[in-house]
Amino acid sequence: MNGVTNRTSLRNTADIHHPIGQGFSPANKPASPDATTLPRAGVQQSATTELLSLTQPLNPVLAYPQTTEARSMSASTSFSREIRVFECPSCNQTINTSMQQCPFCSAPVDALAAESAANTLSKINQACSDASYLKIMTGLLIPFFFLQFVPFLGLAGLVGFWFLRIAIPVMAVRWFIKYSKIQTTDPDFAPAKRTTLIMGIIGLAVLLLTNYRVFLIR
Repeated sequence: MNGVTNRTSLRNTADIHHPIGQGFSPANKPASPDATTLPRAGVQQSATTELLSLTQPLNPVLAYPQTTEARSMSASTSFSREIRVFECPSCNQTINTSMQQCPFCSAPVDALAAESAANTLSKINQACSDASYLKIMTGLLIPFFFLQFVPFLGLAGLVGFWFLRIAIPVMAVRWFIKYSKIQTTDPDFAPAKRTTLIMGIIGLAVLLLTNYRVFLIR
């Protein structure tokens, strides 16, 4: 009897100190750190690391890569902005400012001189273009003058003629202020300058004649 009692008390004592005796089920029993649980811990650690990497903000450069079309457009824009053309001072052939020597005469190209020559050539081209526009505007004086006498189109002819007779002298004066100081041997600049002078004189003469006619009518 005493032996049974002692075994019973020992078993109760073991149940008190044992986790199962404290209300834990066998399923909640902590696993021993044996060899089978170590790989599981490694998998959990790698999954946690991957989750943290996914939550980090993306690099905007990597998240939005530049497309091939955008790169080509950017390259073409920078190319047109930096590289311009000018005439070689040795052979008068047109080359661009990116060359270190002329491909026609093999003369060395100075970068600063090339940029200055490119600026001058750009102004000469703009001067010739403006002179050409001025010649076209002067040629429109006659059509707009006769258009004033066409029924239903007289108002358009009147407005166009009176606009041109003022705009032509103003544009001619503007041309000489902007381009007359250019020193160049370009064969197209002298004819453009002469054309501007002639068109300006014609425009000024038309302006004076029309004003004199209006004065006589009054």
